[in-house]
Amino acid sequence: MFLCAGIVAKEASQVLAHVHANGFTIQVLRVLLNASWKLPLFRSNAGSVSDLITDAREKHFNKKKELTLTASECMDIAASLRFFLEYTPGLRARFPQHVTSFCHLADAVHLIKIGKHAWDVSQELERKLQQHAAAYAAAYGAAGDAYIPKLHYCRHTPAPVNMDKFLMDTFVTERKHAMIKEATQHVDNTRVFERSVLGRALVMHEKMNTLRKYGLIGKTFVEDGIEFSVFCQFRGNLIGDGDIICLPGTGALLICGFAKREQELGILAWPLSRGAQLTSAAWSWRKDEDWRLFVLEASARFRFAALWSEEAEGEFIIVER
Repeated sequence: MFLCAGIVAKEASQVLAHVHANGFTIQVLRVLLNASWKLPLFRSNAGSVSDLITDAREKHFNKKKELTLTASECMDIAASLRFFLEYTPGLRARFPQHVTSFCHLADAVHLIKIGKHAWDVSQELERKLQQHAAAYAAAYGAAGDAYIPKLHYCRHTPAPVNMDKFLMDTFVTERKHAMIKEATQHVDNTRVFERSVLGRALVMHEKMNTLRKYGLIGKTFVEDGIEFSVFCQFRGNLIGDGDIICLPGTGALLICGFAKREQELGILAWPLSRGAQLTSAAWSWRKDEDWRLFVLEASARFRFAALWSEEAEGEFIIVER
């Protein structure tokens, strides 16, 4: 709904086509994306930020005025394109409605991300979708080709979120999905698909989540009774050396490792001090000289920085959403 062939891909193409036609070519965006941006470790399968606009995609965009993006790439382009629209001199001043609309959409994508990390986003998501709908109408008017059905469907997302207090994942059943294929190995009759196939697949999915390792993963070493590693699995998320996360009341942390003693899990990290605000969602940060140990409670909530770039030794630009 939001990502692949959804409203993110649709509006990313729209806003880029609009600014491209008014002198801010797609090559300018490619220059920004080719900087040394980094993504969270758990997004490593998404490739590099610079891969969002390749030569082939630029050629396709110049011809069709649309971007073809996967769901994972839509998650990444929401934050990076927002930074481009707000950070590039003159863009917000010349196209305030288009930039505002996309910023509200990027905020909605951010809420979806943290909703998967056990944050209660029910009230805020509904408000943000309403703001986006109003800003989108102001930017693109009533043109028939500006709207797709998913722009309407997404307005119904907050209702189940308000009721259940969590954001439901899409359950993929494409023909190459390994879990679905395994669940169908011993099924001869699919006339009642929900019971014969989906029921088995849901049980397998729940077992996989239950057996997912919690704590340190990868190569570890022990010193003075404390186990150390550079990778950690926490609440279903892979976190590793070099990641930047935000803990409530702590600010941003640049992770360098993890420690575990008995049942207590800790993060070894450099605190980051916030500097100047660059856009509505990006700040400059500076790394403290000494790393510290932060205890990670089992009920702790955190969020990853969307993307970041080290501009100089110990100085970062962090796009938070």
